[in-house]
Amino acid sequence: KVELAESLQEKLARAEAALRRERAASEEAQSASEETLRKLEENSRKVLNDCRALQSTVSELEMERDTFANLQMGLEEDRSSLQQRVRMLEEQRAELEDARQELADENHRLTRQHSHALYSTEEQCSA
Repeated sequence: KVELAESLQEKLARAEAALRRERAASEEAQSASEETLRKLEENSRKVLNDCRALQSTVSELEMERDTFANLQMGLEEDRSSLQQRVRMLEEQRAELEDARQELADENHRLTRQHSHALYSTEEQCSA
């Protein structure tokens, strides 16, 4: 009986030692899990803040894009208007060039007519 009691006490002592080791390992694993969880939460907050910053940047870029699109549309309208103005001025220049040529031709004709009249007058005076 004494041997049986001693054997049971040894088994109990071994079981209690194993239980203490298991508890220590469990506590260590729980501490490691909690630390991992804290790191994950911290990383999640950083990622969330990064996402918010990116959303803000995207919103700003979209506003800039819209602003530039509006500016581009205005510039296209201005360009179209200026092209129309250039065409009109080129037409006016062509008309003025035609009128200048007509005046030059008329001037040349009148100069020849005047020279001819002077020549005729000189001949009549000489005769």
